[in-house]
Amino acid sequence: MCQLGAASIDFGTIVASGSNAVIAHHEPTDLPSRVSEPTMIDVGACVGGYCSDITRTTVLGEPGEMLRKVDDLVLGAQLATIATASVGMAGEGCEGLARDMISGAGYREHYPHSLGHGVGLAVHEKPRVSPGSDDVLKTWDGVHG
Repeated sequence: MCQLGAASIDFGTIVASGSNAVIAHHEPTDLPSRVSEPTMIDVGACVGGYCSDITRTTVLGEPGEMLRKVDDLVLGAQLATIATASVGMAGEGCEGLARDMISGAGYREHYPHSLGHGVGLAVHEKPRVSPGSDDVLKTWDGVHG
C-alpha cells in the first residue's frame, strides 16, 4: 500500500481463518488457513490525509453449502439494510435491520460485531452503526464534522 502512495497503514492488518474468521479484531495464532474454510482479511491505509478500512472474507478452494448459505444471508442483509437505511435513522436502528435478518435466520450467536462505522480523517468516525448508537445518519454536505 505504501509503495502505491499510502502515507501509512491505519492499523495492523488482520488475517483470521476458520472459526477465528468471525472475530473482527482477532490476534494472530498458528492456525493455518484450510481449504473450504473462511479467511477474513481486515486492512486499511491513509492516503492524502484520509483513512480507509475494509474487511473481506474469502475461502480457499470451493466453499461448502453452509458457507454459501451464510454468504447469501449476509449479502441479503447488507443489501436490504442499504435499501432501507434513511437519513435521520439512528445507527442502532440501521444496524438492527441487518441484525434482525441474521438473527431471524438463526445465526445471532455468529454476529459478534457491529455493522460498521464512518471512515474519514480517522479510521473510526461517526456515525457508528452499532447496538446502542444514537448517531444519526445524515447526508454528507462536503464538510467534515
